[in-house]
Amino acid sequence: MESTGNLPRLFIRRLLSKWDSYPEAKETMFHATDTGWAPWTVVKSNDKKRARLEAMRHVLHMFDYEDKDTGLVAAPDSLIVGPASRFSRTARAPKAVRPTAARHRRPGDARR
Repeated sequence: MESTGNLPRLFIRRLLSKWDSYPEAKETMFHATDTGWAPWTVVKSNDKKRARLEAMRHVLHMFDYEDKDTGLVAAPDSLIVGPASRFSRTARAPKAVRPTAARHRRPGDARR
């Protein structure tokens, strides 16, 4: 059994051993799940405060609502917020997928 004192060091060693595979896994996930129906929105967060503000600006800009001040809620900075395909190393357009009744059936439901 490992001693408690070694846990942080072992954890960090395991984490670092997987560090190089993270970008590839992220790209694979984006390509498999980024669809026209449910697109990913990526927020670059090198500057945490600016990233949070741009994420809020993105959400506020997406919807129309009463008394919306377009001067205050301008379009988000496209260098920080945007579709996964724009920030991907191997950019692809999102898949065109529409939800269907078959996807929402429960096991055992009768087919129509």
